[in-house]
Amino acid sequence: MFIAIIGLHFSGKSTVESYLIAKGFTSVRLRDKDVEITASVKNPVVSPAFPLLPVRTNNIIGDEHGRLLALDSPSSPPSFQNSNAQSLSFGSPTLLLDHVTQHWRSNFVTTDLDSDKLVNYFIRRPFFMLISIDAPVLQRYRRCHSLINMPTLEDFVKEHDREVFGDRAGPNSSGGFSLLRRTSAQVKLKIVNSFDSIAELHQYLDSLDITNTNRLRPQWDTYFMTLADLASQRSNCMKRRVGAILVRENRIVSTG
Repeated sequence: MFIAIIGLHFSGKSTVESYLIAKGFTSVRLRDKDVEITASVKNPVVSPAFPLLPVRTNNIIGDEHGRLLALDSPSSPPSFQNSNAQSLSFGSPTLLLDHVTQHWRSNFVTTDLDSDKLVNYFIRRPFFMLISIDAPVLQRYRRCHSLINMPTLEDFVKEHDREVFGDRAGPNSSGGFSLLRRTSAQVKLKIVNSFDSIAELHQYLDSLDITNTNRLRPQWDTYFMTLADLASQRSNCMKRRVGAILVRENRIVSTG
């Protein structure tokens, strides 16, 4: 399974990633995010997965990869629990795609797929799952304010609006909306991190059973009921939608 986590700044992406790493997932990074690049290097560079140190850039706290840190509130315990984990770093999306395809039975996680182009490049794989995470604006502001000397809530809301709705006049704006909205239909699991501590978030993540592969490959009952629901959309009954699937030994005999 290959899980990509997307979300707004300070919503908890890094915390969820650390949770999955503690569950045995391997963190993967992209040094170059241009999907057009054809790299000649076949082996990824392996580097220790030490906690990424925050650095101050443009009055925003970011990690060494240039992303904003999605940390929890200051009352939460440290989110890095598996200091012995290994992080794989790849020079291009092509190399990363080749590696996760060859090792599709292993579990990988990343927060580096931050564009539609990257998400669409990886979503072709049946073992790929996109997870989105969001949090209330006020809670995200409190997490941000504990790390950054941001003057007012209004400044944070302005940054939030820019992140969510984008610069509609900008050349790189796709429809003006954030990646979180543009990829909503492709997201398999949506998480709202409204918790005050990491322990509460972890308890909630445990209840979600994120690693359950049924989200990627549904069981037969779910599969056939989905087809029945699709068949109901072609129903000629004006009182209600009715759909049925006739199955024998897990093979569809007829629909109606």
